[in-house]
Amino acid sequence: MEASPLTIVLLGILASAGSSGQAVETSLQDPSNLRKRVAQLERSVAELAEEVEELTETLESLRQKTKGSPSRLAPSPFTILADPTAGLDGYCPVRLVDQKRWVIGLRQWETTYRAQTYRFAGPEQKRAFLADPDRYAPALSEYDVVLWADSQQLVRGRREHGVYFEGHVYLFASEDTLDRFARTPHPYVAAVEKNRNRVPIVVMSPTAPPNESGARTARRRIGSRFRLQRR
Repeated sequence: MEASPLTIVLLGILASAGSSGQAVETSLQDPSNLRKRVAQLERSVAELAEEVEELTETLESLRQKTKGSPSRLAPSPFTILADPTAGLDGYCPVRLVDQKRWVIGLRQWETTYRAQTYRFAGPEQKRAFLADPDRYAPALSEYDVVLWADSQQLVRGRREHGVYFEGHVYLFASEDTLDRFARTPHPYVAAVEKNRNRVPIVVMSPTAPPNESGARTARRRIGSRFRLQRR
């Protein structure tokens, strides 16, 4: 009977076993023992192949579940150079998106986009931003996309409540809205994309927010002017 390729491989393994050379030699002299040993090894290989296949299916299932899931921004280092009046508190958005690193930007390399002043680590990062600002600027100019899409509230997001999703940065006002986004991100992304150019940009002092009645008035006037659409 012609030996299968697997049997030939197993025989080679047995023949090359240095520490058990004498046992292998003895087995080779007894065809019956050799066939039993080969059969055992073939069963072991078959079982291992089944386990590998199961693990592969499990990994693929995990990839499918995690595909498209938001991932948290790395905690930003404390620095007295952070500036709450600048976009991303003065950190470079290009370094954040491309390298997932918080790098403080410089005033000499800054530009304004959608009423936000962004600073960059250097001229190369500034050029990259100007070539594709919507890729690097946080979604909705750093406003909480969940509050805006669900109730048309314009509330600034915070860096500690930020995520990456599909190559963009999203900032949220709280862990609650971040969790709501994480559960069903695509409707919120679609709402932002649909109304990207309709979203008003309100420049507010970080130390002197408007009072409640003023905020309601501002939202009503802005909504009427720009015809904001809810999801």
